[in-house]
Formats: sequence, structure tokens, C-alpha cells
Amino acid sequence: MFLNDLKVSLQFLTILPSGKKDIKAEELGSSIQYFPIAGLILGILSYISYLIFSLILPRDLCDILVLLLLVLLTGGLHLDGLSDTLDGLGFGKDRESSLRIMRDSRIGTFGAIGLVFAILIKYLALNNIHSFFIGNILLLMPLYGRWSVLVLGYQSKYAREGDGIGRVFVEKIKKEVYLKGIITTFLASLIIFRLRGLFIFAFIFFTVSFLKRYFEKRIGGITGDIFGAVIEFSETTALLLTLIIQ
Repeated sequence: MFLNDLKVSLQFLTILPSGKKDIKAEELGSSIQYFPIAGLILGILSYISYLIFSLILPRDLCDILVLLLLVLLTGGLHLDGLSDTLDGLGFGKDRESSLRIMRDSRIGTFGAIGLVFAILIKYLALNNIHSFFIGNILLLMPLYGRWSVLVLGYQSKYAREGDGIGRVFVEKIKKEVYLKGIITTFLASLIIFRLRGLFIFAFIFFTVSFLKRYFEKRIGGITGDIFGAVIEFSETTALLLTLIIQ
């Protein structure tokens, strides 16, 4: 069961080959509890790649290449959610118009600006983190992002009518799944980054909880795009906090 759920989480969150083909809603719902582990796997791949890049390339190129690798490994899925969310919030005048704009596949001004600044801030933050802490944050950054899905979805409402990926997340993140994610991320933070990791863990928990309340008030709940946007937000926050407390 564990291996099957982990394969599903990797297939959904990444382009890594998992050996599975079609994902059923029940399988996706069950796999959510292993999103943090899938994030840690992405972190391990990022750090190994960074070490390889660093053998032949200067620091600046290593930093941008490892961020590009993360985008490629995830198929740009979360960046797409970020741009759609920013367009919906920026152009939407009310709940209905915001949700309609988020569903539009075209990218608008707010989405384009958000993508540029998200990538730029990530790069500058990573580039200015002391090399001693690079391994710690590369391992944890993707984990924090995928863990934030559990924090955002637990006891939330789905903003749209009908079915959708976001509804699966909201309905399947039960207390047991939520606690597993909390424990996994807490232990990984403590082991990999000690007190700094616990500080980042706590900060992301409270800020994502605040964002959950904001989205519930703004558009009546959470959507699949918002999950992607919050993953990007959590990764960027982890980098910025590491830069501040290093």
C-alpha cells in the first residue's frame, strides 16, 4: 500500500516514471499522506544534481540550473497554479469572476509578473544562502512545498461546484493524513536542519493557515490552482527564511 501510494504521489506531482498509468480519485486521495515524502525525494534529486553541477560550473549557474531542474521535474504544474491564482485574484472583482479567470488557460499580466518574480526571488535567495546550508534547504524546500498541501487542504472548503482535483485534496485530507504529514515534516526539519528547520516549519504552518482563511473569505474556499500557488509560496518562503536566519 505504501509503495503504491508513493508511486501515485510521484506520478501526480512529478514527471518521474512510476510504473503506473491512470490514477483513480481514490488512489490520489490515499497518496496525499505521502506528498511530503515525494517532496523529500525531489529534494534529494535536487541536492545530488547540485553537487554534480558544482563540480564543473560556477555557483550562479548551479543555482539557476537546480531551480530549472525542479521546474522540469514537476512539469511546471505549480507555477501554472501560481499564475492562474494571481490572475484570478488580480482581475477578479468578486468570487465568481475570480474563479472564472483562474480556469482560463491564458496567462494574464498578474500571472506573468508573478512567475517572473517568483523565479527571480527564488534564484536570488538561493544564490545568497551560504554554501554550508545549501544542502539543508535543497533537501527541505520541496518537502515544505508538498507538505503545505496538507496544511491548506485540512478542514477546508472546495470553492467550485462539481468535481475537480482540488475537491479530492480537500475531502481526502482527514485528521490521520494531516497528522502523518505534520510528523513527517517535523522530524525531517529537525534531523536535516535542526532548530532552523523547526523555525521554517512553524512559520510556513502559520502563514499557510492564514492563507487558507484568506482564500475562504475571498472566494469561498480552495481550488486546485491555489494548491499549486501555495506550494510555490512555501518553497520561496523556505528559501527566504534560510537566507535570513543562516
